[in-house]
Amino acid sequence: MSLAREELHDFLRSRGPYPLEAYEFLQQGLQHTVERLSQGQAAQSVEPFRGGHISGQQLCFGLRDLAISRYGFLAPVVLRHWGVDRTMDFGTMVYTLIEAGLMSRNEQDSLEDFGSVYEFEEAFSQRELANSIGRG
Repeated sequence: MSLAREELHDFLRSRGPYPLEAYEFLQQGLQHTVERLSQGQAAQSVEPFRGGHISGQQLCFGLRDLAISRYGFLAPVVLRHWGVDRTMDFGTMVYTLIEAGLMSRNEQDSLEDFGSVYEFEEAFSQRELANSIGRG
């Protein structure tokens, strides 16, 4: 199912607590992750990159990296403001976009791929943020 823009906004609002900005960030994060993986820059994921498809784990790490790159020390604050405080929230949004026809999945993908990829408290700790920002 492919929805017109206004219908899409209504559809996303009806599917949960995440604002449109969170979905836009997720779509930007998908592009960011594919670009980084294709350039061999995403070292945290344990899975190899297989062309145009990325796993839930790879997307979660890419979203973490993009949030830190874009928002710095405020990354966890921005994500919390959007109602995102665990990797499963990313998965819930991905599967909502799949239902809307804006993302796709293969037969091996499942919502559980997004479960506990990392703990937000650790991934966005002051130490991790300082280390990540220092690398940028």
